[in-house]
Amino acid sequence: MLLFCTLWTFVFYLFWLAIRPEYSDSRPFWALLAGCAGALARLFIPAFVDAHGFGLSRFVSAFIDYTSIPVLFTLIAALLVSRFCPPGGVTDFTGFILLAMTPVSIACLILWDLRYDTLRLVLTPLFWTALALAAYPFACLFRKGLLHKMAAILGMAAFSLLPPLSWLEFFRHSYVKGAALLAASLAPLLVLSVLFYKKKADMEKVSIAGVTEAGSGKFAPAPRQAALKVRAFLKRRRRAAAAFCALLLVLAASADYFAHGLVRRSFVFRLIDTGQDIVEDRMLRSEDSRETNIRRYVEEALLGPLSPEAEALFDSGAKPGAVLLRDGDVFIDFSEEAALPPLSGRLADKFRILDAGIRRNFPFVRDVRVFIAGQEVKYF
Repeated sequence: MLLFCTLWTFVFYLFWLAIRPEYSDSRPFWALLAGCAGALARLFIPAFVDAHGFGLSRFVSAFIDYTSIPVLFTLIAALLVSRFCPPGGVTDFTGFILLAMTPVSIACLILWDLRYDTLRLVLTPLFWTALALAAYPFACLFRKGLLHKMAAILGMAAFSLLPPLSWLEFFRHSYVKGAALLAASLAPLLVLSVLFYKKKADMEKVSIAGVTEAGSGKFAPAPRQAALKVRAFLKRRRRAAAAFCALLLVLAASADYFAHGLVRRSFVFRLIDTGQDIVEDRMLRSEDSRETNIRRYVEEALLGPLSPEAEALFDSGAKPGAVLLRDGDVFIDFSEEAALPPLSGRLADKFRILDAGIRRNFPFVRDVRVFIAGQEVKYF
C-alpha cells in the first residue's frame, strides 16, 4: 500500500500519456513545480481542519485535507500557467494534475506515517486520479463561452463533492454507501480510459491504412509504412506496459491488505478540558470469529486514548470478562472495577460511547447489553 500511494498517480500519468489526444501539452516543468509547492505546503501545514466525530467537520476535513482541494488547487495552478505562460499554455489539464500530485503523494506518505490504512494510502490517490480525469471534459467546456465556463465550474465543483462523501462513508464504516459513491467517483476514470484507449488504437489503424491506400495508387512509400507500423507497435506496447503497471499496483495493494489481515477500527474518546469527542483510528487484526473481533475491539478501547489530552473510558482498570454474540446481540460482562465512579463525566456516558463504537465498527450488531459482575447495567 505504501508503494501504491507513492507511485499510483505517476504510473497513471504514464498511462494517460499513451492514450491522451495528440498535440496535448501538460507542461511537465510547471506541473512538477506546482506539485513541489503543494508538497511543501502539505508538510508544513498537515491539516487545515480540526475534525471531530463523524459529522460535518469530518466531511470538510476530507474535502480540504484529503480528496478534493489538493486537486482543485492544482487545476487552478494549471489554469494560471495556461493564462500567463504562452505559447499554447496547458492543453492537457489531466496530465498536469496527475504529474503535480506525485510529489504531493510522497509528502502525504511521509506525513501520515501509516502502513496499512487503506482509507488514506489507497482511496485518496484513487480519488485524486478520478478528479484529474473528470477535469478533462470540464476543461474542454471551459475553453468556450461564458455560459460554458460557468457550467464547467459548477460541474467540477459538484463532482468534487463525491470523493469526500465516499471518504466520509468509509470513515463511518458504511461500506455499502462508500462503495457506491466510490463507483460514481471512478466512473469518469474508467469511461475516459476505455474510450481514449480504443480511440487511440483506431486512429493508428486508420493512419496506417491511409498511407497504404495512397501508396497503392501512385507511389509505394514502403519505408514510411514500415516506420508507421513500428511506431504504432511501440505505442501499443507503451500503452500495454503502463496499463500493466497500474494493474500491478492495484494487485500489490490488494495482496498487501489481505496478507496482513488488518482492518481499521475507530475509537471515540473525550478531551479532558472541553469534553469534545475525538476519533482515533487503529489497525487491528481481523479474525474469522466475530466474537473475537468484538472482544479485541473492547480490549483496545479500554487501553485508553493515544492522545494525552483525552481521557480513558474507565479510570479503574476495568477488564472485559465474557463477550458473547447471539443473533446480532452483544453481551459484555465487565469486572467489578467498571462500577467505580469515573474521575470525570458520568459512567453511563462511558458505556454509551462504547456502545456507539461497537455498533459503528460492526454494522451487523443490533444491540449491546452490558453487565458488571453478572448484573446488567442500564445506561440508556
